[in-house]
Amino acid sequence: MSGRRSSFLPDSAQTQQIYSLLRSHAPSPSHIASNSIARSLSDELERLAQDIARLRDSEELATAEEDHAILAEHCSNVRSLLSPIHRLPSELLADIFVAYAALDDGEQFMEDRAEWMEHRAQRALEALAQEPLLVLSRVCSRWYGLVMNTPTLWSTIELNSPELWTHRHAMLLLNRALERSANAPLTLEVFTLRGVNCPQLLKLLGQHSNRWRSAFFFCSFDDFHHLRDIKENLPLLETLMVQLTDEFDDAEASHLVELFTEVPRLRSLSVGMLHVPTLVQIHLDKVEELHLLSQDARYAPGAVASMAMLPAKVKFQLLLFISNWADHNITPGINAPATSSYIEAFAIGMHDYFEAAHCVKALTDVLDALTLPELLHFGFRSEDAPNSLMSWAHTPFLDLAMRSSFQNHLQSLFISYVFISYVVITEPQLLQVSSVLPLLQTLAISDHVTTEGNQYGADQLLITDSLLAALTLDAGAQRRSLVPLLCDFEFRSTLQFKDDVFYVFLSSRCRDRSTSCVARLYWIQDHGRALDPSVVTRIRDLCVHEELSWEFSASE
Repeated sequence: MSGRRSSFLPDSAQTQQIYSLLRSHAPSPSHIASNSIARSLSDELERLAQDIARLRDSEELATAEEDHAILAEHCSNVRSLLSPIHRLPSELLADIFVAYAALDDGEQFMEDRAEWMEHRAQRALEALAQEPLLVLSRVCSRWYGLVMNTPTLWSTIELNSPELWTHRHAMLLLNRALERSANAPLTLEVFTLRGVNCPQLLKLLGQHSNRWRSAFFFCSFDDFHHLRDIKENLPLLETLMVQLTDEFDDAEASHLVELFTEVPRLRSLSVGMLHVPTLVQIHLDKVEELHLLSQDARYAPGAVASMAMLPAKVKFQLLLFISNWADHNITPGINAPATSSYIEAFAIGMHDYFEAAHCVKALTDVLDALTLPELLHFGFRSEDAPNSLMSWAHTPFLDLAMRSSFQNHLQSLFISYVFISYVVITEPQLLQVSSVLPLLQTLAISDHVTTEGNQYGADQLLITDSLLAALTLDAGAQRRSLVPLLCDFEFRSTLQFKDDVFYVFLSSRCRDRSTSCVARLYWIQDHGRALDPSVVTRIRDLCVHEELSWEFSASE
């Protein structure tokens, strides 16, 4: 080898150029990094390695080893320049950053709640400062410029800890977030506690109300005194949630609602602890979703009555608070007036702990008061499940179905959701309900198991061979089959059925359809198992032929 140096060694200018490209994440010229160059460098590295292995002379060996080390670093840098992340357009990279910034630490909170709560103030500061974005900005100069000059990355502002409001850095961090978000529409999450004095932060947010697109407030009535300048200055607001933490009278409630009377683009409104009649001041003609949260039972009659004023397209959710009915000084009951509403979607639920008898009483009082002649979608939920499960109000539902002619229009019934089952209904009750809903297309139901050492929940097997057989569509007599149009179902199950019986049900629902059937089967925690391989194969065939869209996984 006679001390001959490799012809592939980079000079100092080329090395400096590559280092600059690596730091900036800028696209690399083809004469600096290409697949052919990387292959040539790899071949030269292999040749040098062979030379090192056979050399005996110390001077030649030292030269070969030095060349190999220099070339190995150069080859690694060239390959780094060829990695996909260096070739991504800035617009696509910014979209990835936006998705990354939207991730929260909810999973970590669930894994170690005590540790999370201990450092709640620090976590709140990191959320306001957008710490994940700051980490990205330290990768290279290109990423720094992209993070700092993409306003949408900074458009979510979280003030979600009581300790944050009095922190000396809170105002500085909020100002920076507002500056970096430039003119981008804002998403706000504001959480305070009664008695916390935070006028400066709220006033600063109010000065940018013309950029609010989505706003969530969990705070006291007094906090809104500092936001009075937002009135008639909410041109972009589409989603609003207000959950108040203290008591106030109707006059005060009207003053609060006045702030939101002129919101031309409002589409989704959620309010809690607010006397419903005051909402008439808000223009609801364009609202598509209205959620009344944690409504004290004393306000429930007004909430039910307000349904008569809602536009037909509204999806309405009424969440009742009846925990105080356990007080012996309170007589359970909701004296709701007879109300006819033309809304297309309605969900009723219970908030916090409640007794089964009180749940049935509340559901009965509300359902008996309603007539819903154009309802398409009906749902039930319990916010505190499985600690408290709703009992099915069977007769009131059947009466409502007859009074509202559900047989002519109801298409969806949700008495279970992916993660939690809310309602205890028996198989005979479900079959009778199905018999009066011939146009039903979507159904969500669930088995029930007790949790936490049999302390919460219920043990009830609903999704059985007999239920599946009853819901199987008979091709020879479709008119006599239950819910003949059913094609979208979600089952949360302990999987205590025969797999071939399930397949017969499933395939019957896929037969002779112009669109795919949608089936979601979720097993309840600690009750999972594999399906029979032959059944899995047949289900896969349905999917291949686009007759079925299938999901099978854990519900938790």
